[in-house]
Amino acid sequence: MRSLVFGVIVFVAAVSANVVAMPSSLSVVRAAGTLEVTSTSDSGGAGGATCPHSNLCSLRRAIELANAEAGDAPFVISFAPGVFPPDNPVAIRVGSSPLPPVSRQKVTIDATGAGVSLVNDSPSLTALTTGLTATGANFTLLGIRISGFKGSCVAVHGEDAVVGAAGSGNVFGGCATGIAVSGVRAVVRGNLVGFTRDGAADPVQTGVTIAAGGVVVGGPAAIPGAANRIGFADVAIYVGSGSPVPFAGVQIERNVIGRRPTGEPAAVTFGVILSQPSNHSTVTANTIANAATGIAVTAGPGSDSVTGNRFIANLFDGIETMAIDLGQNGLRNLNDAGDGDSGPNTLINHPVITRATQARITGMACSACAVQLYVAAHTPGGANDYGFAPLVSGVIVADALGQFALDNPVAGPGDWVIAMMTDMEGNSSEFGPSARVGAGAILCGNVQLAAGWNHVGYFGAETVTLLSNFSPVSSGAVTAIYRVIDGTEEFERWFSTTAIGRTLTSVQPGESYWFYAEAPATLPGGFSLSFPLTVQLKSGWNDFVYLGATENVADAIGSLGTDPYDLYQFAAQTNEWLRFGSTAVPRWAREFDQLEACEVYQVRLGAPTTLVPLQP
Repeated sequence: MRSLVFGVIVFVAAVSANVVAMPSSLSVVRAAGTLEVTSTSDSGGAGGATCPHSNLCSLRRAIELANAEAGDAPFVISFAPGVFPPDNPVAIRVGSSPLPPVSRQKVTIDATGAGVSLVNDSPSLTALTTGLTATGANFTLLGIRISGFKGSCVAVHGEDAVVGAAGSGNVFGGCATGIAVSGVRAVVRGNLVGFTRDGAADPVQTGVTIAAGGVVVGGPAAIPGAANRIGFADVAIYVGSGSPVPFAGVQIERNVIGRRPTGEPAAVTFGVILSQPSNHSTVTANTIANAATGIAVTAGPGSDSVTGNRFIANLFDGIETMAIDLGQNGLRNLNDAGDGDSGPNTLINHPVITRATQARITGMACSACAVQLYVAAHTPGGANDYGFAPLVSGVIVADALGQFALDNPVAGPGDWVIAMMTDMEGNSSEFGPSARVGAGAILCGNVQLAAGWNHVGYFGAETVTLLSNFSPVSSGAVTAIYRVIDGTEEFERWFSTTAIGRTLTSVQPGESYWFYAEAPATLPGGFSLSFPLTVQLKSGWNDFVYLGATENVADAIGSLGTDPYDLYQFAAQTNEWLRFGSTAVPRWAREFDQLEACEVYQVRLGAPTTLVPLQP
């Protein structure tokens, strides 16, 4: 038996345990465990709202009745499409007080097939006001739009909640937090967060906040449409509560962060933050784009508890600083010998690619660690390079010595690759330094000398002893050879016509010299290298032959670090110096932009260092 009050008239239904009969003038019946919202009003029972009713049943009253329903059978609140047309959404404006929390278990609020918006219509609501709150277990929310609340658009505290589903996602925007989850094993799928229904910006501070274990955000490829799309947020997904009680097992999979539904940018500051006391989360196959930082792992003061977090096959694009940042400091952490430090994800060392050619990529990681090789998003200098997309599906397991290799990679000369790794305890690393893929070898052959001074390398097979002539050029056109004494402003000299002043006694393969030719001549050579040839440079001016892959100057001399330098190349055809300059020289004033294999350059350094050219 159920009493329904309309004004002062009481109707008593006695038709069955499953059906409540209404006056014929209303033509409304409902099955047990269901209610249809037929009013856009925000009134509750005391305000005259009545459920079920053809046009007076409000969402507020429906929640009140659902909470009062005895038993634990499922209870579904739906919306009348005639009142809430799917093509012309209608707003339910929350007035002077928040909606009552959904406290009963197994309640579903399903706006699929209807156009329903829940909006904040009262500036008097406090900063903690949430659009919709569920405290009961097994709560489900589908197909609704919630916006404009000062707290969370929706907060689910009970266990096993479902917020959105493939094809029945919700839209959240204009709140401090889009979705707040503090109940274990919640599933968040198919939602649009930080947007309006049509994909316009409706920013949030945090897209999804997770403060419980076993939560799933997104889903596997086997569930099309499971991905959440989150944009226009300070933090797209935040995992952590600040509590000392740890939780684990959050899965963040195949979401799209930082892009509108059209694919255009929807910038976020952080894609994913994993914070205290969460651990053993997995972040898998997500697209994280247009972010200052992709994934950050950070612990509370004095805490190392945020560990065991795996990052697998994520795609990164348009990242300003770091794609993966352990410690949230904006810098790639230095590897330490033995990897004995601690911190977020144990501050695990990153892998190092030791050689990359079109035939094979090799490197060093930790013993038995799973290495992921990526195509690098590269900018000259490589300071902020990161993995754009996995180079291969799956991982490469390092051997007991930490060595790893990939034969015949799908990468050609001039591409850049980068690596990250995960240890046996599930700690994923930052990306290590990127490496350029080489062709495998460089060949330095004959050098054409112009009449006059030439600044070139010698690539003959053997050392040439200098007597009365320079034997490799039998015509005798070469009459003087000079060699810079690195770090000084002095030269060693050889003259063909006189022994006076001779201090240079031989010419070595792979070294740089000044040749004076009285007529054009050919300097024969046949010099091949499969590895870059390092050069020890001194403080002051140095001449050197660049024996590495031809590439942008900032990449080719990246091993010089931040040491101030001035770099020049001599052009024999015009008898003048070409300047690249120092880091202070504007780009438009630089007269060349590549270091070319087998060419000679002059550099001035402030301190001794070693130049390591790029892999041929």
